[in-house]
Order: sequence, then C-alpha cells, then structure tokens
Amino acid sequence: MTRKDAGFSLIEVLVALAVLAVVAGAGWQAFATGIAATTQADRRARAVTVAEALLAGALVQRPLKVGERNGAEQGFRWTVSVRPQHDPDTAWLPSRGLALYAVTATVRWEGGRELTLSTLKLEGVR
Repeated sequence: MTRKDAGFSLIEVLVALAVLAVVAGAGWQAFATGIAATTQADRRARAVTVAEALLAGALVQRPLKVGERNGAEQGFRWTVSVRPQHDPDTAWLPSRGLALYAVTATVRWEGGRELTLSTLKLEGVR
C-alpha cells in the first residue's frame, strides 16, 4: 500500500470542511430569508383582513358617520376615515337626495409598513 492510498491528507480535509461551511452558510441564509419573507407575507395577509373588516364595518353604518376613527388590534394600528367626496366626475349625481363618500381604512404594523384600502359609498341624504 502506498502512502497515497492511505487516506485523506490534512489539507484535503480542511478544504472539504471549508467548502461544507460555505455551503451550509449559504443554505442557512436562504432558509432565514425564506422565513422572513413568509412572516412578512403572513403579516400583510392579516393586515388585509383587518382593513377589509374595518372597511365593511364603516360601510354598514346608518347613517354614515363622517370623520376619522383610530384604534389598534391584533398588533396593528388602524385609521378609518369617511369624507364627503366632491369630484367633477360625480356631476351625474342629483343635487338633492344623494351624497357620495370616500371611505378609507389604513392599517400600519412594525417596520413602517402600511396598507390602505378605500372605496366610495353612495348614500341617501335626508
């Protein structure tokens, strides 16, 4: 048996360990990035759910309450705003009996992230 057939040299083992460390580090980084992206996607999906619920709640109020409300729930801060909408594109509305309102729900969470949903509501005026 020659010396070459006896096994791996120390240099070969160290190179193999260095390659393994680089591959393991890259794999860990990819895993951590995936976890962070999944967490952010989950938070955004939950923010959408909160914003949709707030918007739906504002739209069912009779009569619609003009103004702004703020609050917090499920780790989110939110604002719901109802404002009369005066837009040249709404000239088709009769001058009496109907009013158009802009209803906006904004949800904020950590990291300065924010989501806004808005809609218009046509309501009879007494």
